[in-house]
Amino acid sequence: MNTPLNTPLFPPGPGDFALFLTYITAIILFLAYWLLIDSPKIVRSFNEKFGDDRGSVFYFIFNKGWGTILFGIAAPAAAFIIFPGLSLPDLGFKFFGTRPVITLIWIGILCPLAILSAWLGARKKTDFGRYPEIRKKTWTPGTIIVHVSGWSIYLLAYELFFRGVLIFPVMGLTGPWAAAGINAALYSAAHVPKGAREAVGALFLGILLSLLTIYTGTIWIAFFTHLALALPNGLFAFHYRQDTRLLSPARGRN
Repeated sequence: MNTPLNTPLFPPGPGDFALFLTYITAIILFLAYWLLIDSPKIVRSFNEKFGDDRGSVFYFIFNKGWGTILFGIAAPAAAFIIFPGLSLPDLGFKFFGTRPVITLIWIGILCPLAILSAWLGARKKTDFGRYPEIRKKTWTPGTIIVHVSGWSIYLLAYELFFRGVLIFPVMGLTGPWAAAGINAALYSAAHVPKGAREAVGALFLGILLSLLTIYTGTIWIAFFTHLALALPNGLFAFHYRQDTRLLSPARGRN
């Protein structure tokens, strides 16, 4: 059947172009993050300038700071341009959301489970892979503060990006189930560089967190759950590795 010449190649639907821009922007931002922080040249430059130990700390700060700028500032700014009239609360950046009791209950359920999962996983590992991300052999309390604060700020930006920008503005165009499914797929794909186990786990966790985010209208369940996974994961990896140790404040420095 011949297509009439006056028929557009891509017949537009409501909000199609906004969805296109949202996902393309998301991919560009994520590539901008990974291609830079996963570059051996960048890692080597920090080690050459500051030494292996201090270079590892400064690289961690750079890593989380760069992610925070992209996911916590650039991504919401792009969403405000693509979807005029949006505000941070519209992206789920509001405490307890529309169902505060349910939000608190789920935080109370998922956070202990996340910590327990991190502990059980670390106890039987012999290869800790990327963790802890601060590759310093000797830690001080100052190193722990950098670890906790870096992850906390970064994950707040990360969840604002994944569970905020990539759910709430598009949900009205795709429907809640499609928004949750696409979000979980992207979330799983984002964890592929960290290994198959994390990618598979991220798929199931992504579905749950996306649905809870939609139901409660807030990113805080996702943020606290993700934080309860990441912080102990790094600390337990540090604790159970045979080549790391903790110094007192009087004997070492961050």
